[in-house]
Amino acid sequence: MGLIDFLMGRKNLTFDWQANPNLKVVVDLDRHAVCGAELGGPIARLSGLGPDDEPRKQTCFFRWRRHGLYVEEDEGRLESFVIELAASPPYSGAWRFRGREVALGRGTTRDQARALLGEPFHAYDEPDAPGETVFFYAHPKAEWQLAWDGEELDSVEVNAYCELSSDRARARYGCAKEWPYPVRED
Repeated sequence: MGLIDFLMGRKNLTFDWQANPNLKVVVDLDRHAVCGAELGGPIARLSGLGPDDEPRKQTCFFRWRRHGLYVEEDEGRLESFVIELAASPPYSGAWRFRGREVALGRGTTRDQARALLGEPFHAYDEPDAPGETVFFYAHPKAEWQLAWDGEELDSVEVNAYCELSSDRARARYGCAKEWPYPVRED
């Protein structure tokens, strides 16, 4: 913890967490959860990961490079998590979807993602960066974003804030569809 944080009485939420060497890192897409911590639930459910990579830094973003994972919290609740498939080392944990273990990884193609997860709510191809594509999957309490750079899947973000629930964001991404769920007000 830095001197200013110490003087202000602030501390990194993960500072005292103890790593559980037996913890299995699992993304459960059905529950919008990682390591059993669901979006909107207590971030403390991730305590088995141990302190984040910068435990002395006061922040709302926490990263565990060794797991290919970073998360965002808001008032002690898990707001989003990103699985980094292009990181070194990349995420090597398990994935669950529709009650079973599934394979998602750097080599997952767009067609394989569609076959596994269904048709995305919106697919966005970055006009200034050919080959960069984002699939947006809409859910009542979450949005998933799968991002490709060329043929390789870079990351999977699971977010309680659904970006495409905003009219402005849908316009920016060229999405003509209406958001199919009630918009979160907080």
